[in-house]
Amino acid sequence: LNTELDSDRIWGRPNESMAVIRGKWVDDILMITAIKRLLQYSQTDRKSYEVAPWRKLSPAFLLQALRVLWPVAITQLIVLAYYSLVIGPHFYFLVYVLPIFVLYPALIRLRTTVEHSFDAGYVPNGPEAIWVARSVNATWIERLIIAPLNIPYHFEHHLLPGVPYYNLPKVRKLLEANGFPVPTAPGYLGFVLVKVKAEHLAVIT
Repeated sequence: LNTELDSDRIWGRPNESMAVIRGKWVDDILMITAIKRLLQYSQTDRKSYEVAPWRKLSPAFLLQALRVLWPVAITQLIVLAYYSLVIGPHFYFLVYVLPIFVLYPALIRLRTTVEHSFDAGYVPNGPEAIWVARSVNATWIERLIIAPLNIPYHFEHHLLPGVPYYNLPKVRKLLEANGFPVPTAPGYLGFVLVKVKAEHLAVIT
């Protein structure tokens, strides 16, 4: 978690400022992040797996990626054909491709920022101090749009990853009943606003 070997660092490093994160949201909108994730998924050999394969692309790597992804390509051609027959091919790109390549990365980056980034001013004092995970007191609309299926119980998920999502609220109750503090953020947007304000005050002072 949050180390150089964590492939999910594509969504953000724990010590990134909100200014850096805003810049990476631009990458999400331009589909750069989605392409990077696709390159990660195109690797099949665990021994040669690279967290950031785009740093050293080669013709051999791209050919291997094509071999790995051909079933995906065929499936997408079938989905495109279905859209074309039912409502038109442009809807395939508008309501299927664009959300996956643009909205999904942007939302995952927001979740990662809130669930795994450092609080403003936090300085880790050892290797394990970068293993930051927190749950979120999400509003109902955040649960609907950003984090469905008990995703806001994120600390509980990392603590006991084998627990099904529908039992995570029970885990929270058991932890609290036994005096185990669960780190939480005041909502997804709430955490971002608090972090932006804290960083702004740090610059002023």
